[in-house]
Amino acid sequence: MPYCDQFLAGVSDAEGRFEFKGVLPDKHLQLAYWGEGVPRGRSLDFVKTRAAKTDSVAIRMPQPAAIRGTIRRERFPQADSIRLTFAGAAFQGYEQKLVEGQTSFEFDDLPPGEYWISVGSQPVEFTENGQQFFRISSLALQNIQLQPGEIKEISFAEPSEDALKK
Repeated sequence: MPYCDQFLAGVSDAEGRFEFKGVLPDKHLQLAYWGEGVPRGRSLDFVKTRAAKTDSVAIRMPQPAAIRGTIRRERFPQADSIRLTFAGAAFQGYEQKLVEGQTSFEFDDLPPGEYWISVGSQPVEFTENGQQFFRISSLALQNIQLQPGEIKEISFAEPSEDALKK
């Protein structure tokens, strides 16, 4: 991003500790994190960095949540993917491509919160103003709320009314 003056990457050790060296002074930090057993997220709760100063911070993460689901493929012959969007955070989208005959799906290590989950159609290619684009329609859509540590079971049994009209 144009506003990013420095990008550092690291992996935590077995105790969850990590260290960044050479951090630029007088900057605001943003720490993004993810991994197995860790809900994807970010923290902006830092003071400005200072030259030759070491700070320790603790990131408190919620217990990860999960979604397990099924889809009746005979009712969704155009289905290509299951799409999950964290409400209010467009950068946090998840997608699972479906293979032929697949009737179940799951999303693990999710942060708690509100989500929209949808069955996505196969991409349809179209040209506009000489440029190629792809449109993916939503065949069915559900809104769900996940609590910390919750495993939510959902099912897509019928296309949405809007999808049946297409």
